[in-house]
Amino acid sequence: MVEELKIYKDVSELVKRVFIIIKNFPRDYKFTLGTKIQNVALDCVDLIYRSSRHKEKANYLDELVANLDFLSFLMRTSKDLNILTERQFAIFIELRQPCVKQASGWLKATK
Repeated sequence: MVEELKIYKDVSELVKRVFIIIKNFPRDYKFTLGTKIQNVALDCVDLIYRSSRHKEKANYLDELVANLDFLSFLMRTSKDLNILTERQFAIFIELRQPCVKQASGWLKATK
């Protein structure tokens, strides 16, 4: 089952943290940048589900790595706009790193 995969658990934890952070975004950013961040984070979970169910995993895993990179860009932008604290951003990066490592390793194994 996909719920038993370490990458699923790690990405789920990342998504939870993102949603907690977005809850405190200022109104000016909550429904623009915040919504985009939430959608990209949720797409990461969707891509894990899809990759676990298909024989051709590479496209989904490529997209997962790209989404994790884009999510990092969005969070860095939030930090640069002083929406996120250094601590919040550091926690995000700490949670993101194993997700990228696992997705990249999984992708390498499929090729």
